[in-house]
Amino acid sequence: MSYLQQLLPFFETESKGKPQNVVRKEVDENWDFWRPVAEGMISLTEAYQMSPYQLQLANEALNKLIKQKNDANKVK
Repeated sequence: MSYLQQLLPFFETESKGKPQNVVRKEVDENWDFWRPVAEGMISLTEAYQMSPYQLQLANEALNKLIKQKNDANKVK
């Protein structure tokens, strides 16, 4: 087992023939990890180096940023 697989049990390098709905469920279950990457806030490499708490902080920062942008758009 690789270091990344030990660190992140959900990390797999191939789908192993998993159906799309299973892959979607895995993404949903690990959204706190994928969201900052998908939003372009951090790179995949950076996400792998972060603790679950740091990822939680990144997600809260994204929530705050989105709220501020939405509030600014309401004022216009």
